[in-house]
Amino acid sequence: VLLLAKPLPFLFRNVNHVAKLLPQDRFVVSTSTDDSTKSCHLAIVTGSNTGIGLETATSLVEQGYEVILACRSRDKGQKAVDRINENNANAGNENSDSRTRTSIQGKAIFLHPLDLSSLNSVKSFSKAFTTQYGPSHPLHILVNNAGINSTGKSVDGMDLCFQTNFVGHYLLTRLMIPHLLKAKNTYSLPQQEQGDEDADAASTPVEAGRVVNLSSVTHHFANCNEVRHNVPPNATRKHDKTWWKHTALPNVSDNTYKESKLAALVFTHELNKRYGSQGLRAVSANPGSVNSDIW
Repeated sequence: VLLLAKPLPFLFRNVNHVAKLLPQDRFVVSTSTDDSTKSCHLAIVTGSNTGIGLETATSLVEQGYEVILACRSRDKGQKAVDRINENNANAGNENSDSRTRTSIQGKAIFLHPLDLSSLNSVKSFSKAFTTQYGPSHPLHILVNNAGINSTGKSVDGMDLCFQTNFVGHYLLTRLMIPHLLKAKNTYSLPQQEQGDEDADAASTPVEAGRVVNLSSVTHHFANCNEVRHNVPPNATRKHDKTWWKHTALPNVSDNTYKESKLAALVFTHELNKRYGSQGLRAVSANPGSVNSDIW
């Protein structure tokens, strides 16, 4: 059993444990009647026309966010937008979740196609965002959800899976950093944790934007010593700069899905390291076993 603990650490976690929902795990969307504040609660969810992305976008709309569905297909994206908005219009139906629904009317929109396997497409999406909302508009939440599990060569000459799952999201996040840093996310603390009832600031802590990178348990298997094709063996036996460069090349690795998920975790850590002092928080989320069409 001990021999399995190092290569398979996730097998020894308490799977029945349910983490307590912390105040900072759910932001408060302002109930102000000022349209300028309402319009600020903005989120982007990639790959949100289906699967986890669709459910995430739906939940955020129910909480009062204006959610941009960032998808490759305009047609599929718009159909998802119509579906979310139609379901959200009937806020009092029996299937609505009273735990997440607010008095604020959120909405889903399709802004511009986003193909993460094309760097030009990512840049075009970013430009469309700036054109629509302005260069100083805050972005409160960015969910890097989209992903594939197939391989090939992208239009930019990279491994298709690695670019779609990681490189495209990396570029999108970097382009959205100025907007994320302008965001002001607030959350309420329970009365007993406030300490000073007269301290309003204590009851409404403020963060900048939140970045959520979808991860996977498969990152545990991104071994730096696995056999690769068309490149020299990994002499350092580490996940070093050369190893990552080779990962991005087509026809080199047979494991770019799990390597892309490891990259997402490293990126999450680095975002917090570089921008945490400015209020931005990045988290990685492993959804577990999900009946998704990625497979």
